[in-house]
Amino acid sequence: MPDTMRRALTWVAAVLVLGVASYAAADFAVETDEERIDQIIDDVASARHKGNTLLRAVDLAQAPLEVSVGRQVERFGSGDDQALLGRAAEIDDELGGAPFEVRQRQITIDGERARVIVNLARGAELIPCDLTLRRAGRRWLLERLRVMG
Repeated sequence: MPDTMRRALTWVAAVLVLGVASYAAADFAVETDEERIDQIIDDVASARHKGNTLLRAVDLAQAPLEVSVGRQVERFGSGDDQALLGRAAEIDDELGGAPFEVRQRQITIDGERARVIVNLARGAELIPCDLTLRRAGRRWLLERLRVMG
């Protein structure tokens, strides 16, 4: 094989390798919606301050929030930030700082909305939760949290 042909093939092979590596790196760097939602769940489950951690997924100016625990329902809208911060602090006190294990997680994304069913466990304690989120740009904002049980 002539030298020029060998050099051309070497360059073609190098370009192909770089192209495939670039594609793989770009694919690895892109975070999917499901991965973003998974991260919210994992962050809350492992956080010492779960209520305050969950607030990272709340923006009352863009999406009002409904929280229900059993039959008690609370609604927070624009201007209710201080009340929501107080409620998050109460939740932190009630739950304590020990992490939860995520036992089950089901994420269903339908356009701009997502529904998450998740079971959090700590020892024998099981907390089933149902969350509704709404996409706001690249973020997912919590609109509804139901704690069943």
